[in-house]
Amino acid sequence: MKKNVFLGIIGVLILFYGCGTMGGLQEAVTYSEVVNVSGSTANDLYVKINMWFVDAFRKADSVIQFSDKDSGIIKGKYISPNNIVWGTDYYRISSIITVEARDERYRISFSDPLCRPIGSVLGGNYNGMVYPEGNLKNQEMADKVIAEWKKITKDLKNSLNTAQSDW
Repeated sequence: MKKNVFLGIIGVLILFYGCGTMGGLQEAVTYSEVVNVSGSTANDLYVKINMWFVDAFRKADSVIQFSDKDSGIIKGKYISPNNIVWGTDYYRISSIITVEARDERYRISFSDPLCRPIGSVLGGNYNGMVYPEGNLKNQEMADKVIAEWKKITKDLKNSLNTAQSDW
């Protein structure tokens, strides 16, 4: 009897966990910021931003997918070095970063965040298992991703403020 009650409770918990992880966040998650950089030309900003991309894209999967100096646009797929914890799982987050340079300003935009489970708090890494990327699970996860995007935006600002044009 006790065994059946225990198994029933475990079954209900698995059902709730399974239903809670189905689907994902349906609305688009984006973030964009325009930053003024007085006294800088679009060309100077483009070069400095391109250098920042090279430094910021530390993971092999992070790649610049498009860059056009004439239009001042650099766009790439970014894999966050910081994993997001939600529930009992660790998730790797990827997103698209677009930076557009104009005279004395640039705009950094983030879109299309995807998450992939890479491990569990309870069981370690999912070695050898490949899970597809999917939408963010809920607003809490989206808030964590936006906070990460804001850190990246701040990192770019700091990089441009400390970049030395003549050495």
